[in-house]
Amino acid sequence: DLVLAVMGNQSYTEYTCQLSPGAGLFLYTDGVTEAQNSEGCFYGEARLIQRINADKSLTSKALLSAISADIDAFAASAPQADDITMLNIKL
Repeated sequence: DLVLAVMGNQSYTEYTCQLSPGAGLFLYTDGVTEAQNSEGCFYGEARLIQRINADKSLTSKALLSAISADIDAFAASAPQADDITMLNIKL
């Protein structure tokens, strides 16, 4: 589907899923995986997934802080080119 809220009056496919106790849902904008370092390399999905799975005992707030710090360390002095928005829900 089209990116959410880009165009008015856009219809979207509705999906449902059931999350089991202990499961989580991590939502993010493309600015997370497309964050770049000074060499032009992207943070990427693989690194994001690795960071999410590194410590399953983290609270949602702690996980978001850890990912944000990892993105900052990766990007170092490179300017931020896009928004970085994340939401984590743990059951």
